[in-house]
Amino acid sequence: MMGSPGAARSRIPAAQPREWPRVTLPKGWTQTRASASGTPTLKPVAQGKIDVSVWCSPVPPAAAREREPLARPDRLGPIDESALAAVKSSMKTKAGAVAVYDLVSGGERRSRMLAAILASEEGTWFIKMLGDERPVASARPDFLRLLRSLRFDAQTRNRVWGALTSLKLTITCLALLMVLVVACTLAQARMGVYGAVNAYIRSLFRLLAPAGTMWEVPVFPGAAWSGSC
Repeated sequence: MMGSPGAARSRIPAAQPREWPRVTLPKGWTQTRASASGTPTLKPVAQGKIDVSVWCSPVPPAAAREREPLARPDRLGPIDESALAAVKSSMKTKAGAVAVYDLVSGGERRSRMLAAILASEEGTWFIKMLGDERPVASARPDFLRLLRSLRFDAQTRNRVWGALTSLKLTITCLALLMVLVVACTLAQARMGVYGAVNAYIRSLFRLLAPAGTMWEVPVFPGAAWSGSC
């Protein structure tokens, strides 16, 4: 048997992360942020009783997976582990792998919940859309698109910085410089010292004119570009 929403929140404590994940809001969606907790709430376009909330738990990913059913409200009824696995899917995002659960209640007035769980360095993120079945079903495609847009700005910055400072880039640039030095040396007999140095060493790209044309196209990076790496 699952706990109530209040109990679920008390057993899965909220954290105050240093960085919130970034998303691209679907067309027509709006976002508000509670002043006290800073927790954002999203409002879909669909008409009816529906709510999208986001919060972060400091619980480690492994422990959070054991507590996933705790985020399930009473009105959706109890569910066992095998049934929970049957409604689970996963997707890859720039922020990492996301587990998505699609839960529907029985009865005349059916409720539905889409719950996404994302593990990060700071804890575990829960993104939940809850409401009556029809508005949730209507907003489901937009909700999945929102999940696919999840990203962390710090991760993007780290990837860019990591690429610029990687050993592979350094070795590649050194190899290009070696090729350019050899090519420049061989070209001196034909172009002269200054002509070869200007063409291979001081230029951003080595330019060549196709046969029968007056214009030149870049065919190889010059030492001014490779050496800057």
